[in-house]
Amino acid sequence: MLWLCLSRIKYSSRVAIMDNLVGRWNMEKGLCTGTDALLKLQGINWALRKGIGLASLRLDVSIYKDDQKPDSDVTVVDVATTPTGGLGVTRERRVLDWSLVDHKDYLFGSNQHQTHWIYGVRDSEGRAYPEFELQTKVAKDEDRVKQFMRGEIQEDGKQTAWDVDEPDAEGKHVWLHTFVRNFDTGWVAEQVWGFEVINGKRYHTRRILSANTKGEYVLGRLVYSFVGRE
Repeated sequence: MLWLCLSRIKYSSRVAIMDNLVGRWNMEKGLCTGTDALLKLQGINWALRKGIGLASLRLDVSIYKDDQKPDSDVTVVDVATTPTGGLGVTRERRVLDWSLVDHKDYLFGSNQHQTHWIYGVRDSEGRAYPEFELQTKVAKDEDRVKQFMRGEIQEDGKQTAWDVDEPDAEGKHVWLHTFVRNFDTGWVAEQVWGFEVINGKRYHTRRILSANTKGEYVLGRLVYSFVGRE
């Protein structure tokens, strides 16, 4: 069962995004951008990238209260990624208090990630974008990169906007922000999770920025369609 925060009024925007994230999702590859370039920058070899490119990907998302911190209201987002084609399942446990969490899997190796909620209000034109500090340092195009990660533009500069749920009592909308450091080759990756309407349909999307130790970076957007709940 989805764990909801005790104060529905104060945390109504969190409740909405949690409720919308829970369930099964299929990756819409035709709508995703930058996937192969992201994997290449992160050191995934050609053969494995080819296999991932041919596979269908499914996400199963569950959300619950952190049982390791019973006296707090910390939320955990648990994501199991299942590819077709014989590739193994990966599972990520994201603790939404910005604490450091160690993780290791066959695809990305050893890494450490941090995750938390981020917030934003509607601007004068009625669009809402999250406010957060970009963790990934890029040598150039920092303004454009930040605009992309906030959901203001696509990679080509075309204007975009999030499809947000009802705000909380302070008028704030909510997104999920996560940052990963890889211990094997040194790359970092940053994501902002939310929802966007693409071609008239609402999808769960993840804006991604990844950079390596050479200062090279790649932007991408992952797009998922909702399948349902078990």
